[in-house]
Amino acid sequence: MRYLVAVSDGDVVGTARLALRQELSSGLGPLAAAVGWLYTLRGALVLGLVAHTRLAPGDAYVEELAVHSAHRRLGIGRALLDHSETLAAAAGKRRVTLWVAEDNAAGVALYRSCGYSTLRRHRTLRGRVLFGAPVALLMAKTLDTSSE
Repeated sequence: MRYLVAVSDGDVVGTARLALRQELSSGLGPLAAAVGWLYTLRGALVLGLVAHTRLAPGDAYVEELAVHSAHRRLGIGRALLDHSETLAAAAGKRRVTLWVAEDNAAGVALYRSCGYSTLRRHRTLRGRVLFGAPVALLMAKTLDTSSE
C-alpha cells in the first residue's frame, strides 16, 4: 500500500492511496477495538462498495483519490494519479484500475483525460442509499512499460 499526500502552504490538499498487491485482512476485531463496532460496521459497509476484492498480479488499484474542494482543477488530482501510475510501473504493474461513481462528472473526465477507459458498470442499491450514486464505473489504464 502506498499513500500519497499533496501539501500546499502546510495544508493537506489532496491524497491518494494505491494498492500494489492484494492485502490480507486481519479481520474487523482490531479496528472495532479502536473505534467501536458501530463505526467499524458502518465503515465496512461503505468501504465494501469501493473495495477491489480481486487484484490481479499485474494490476495496481487506486483505492482513493481526493482533492480538497478549494484546490480542485489545479492539477493536484492529475499529479497524484500520475505519481500513482509511476509507482505502479516501478513495482512492475502493467495496469492501474479504479472505481468512480458514474455521476462524478469531474472524476470521470479526469480519468478519461489521463487515458483510463471503462471496463464495466456496476449498479448497487447500497451505492444509491449511502452516496446517492447507484452506478459505479470500473476504469483501467494500461501502463507504458516499453521503456523498461
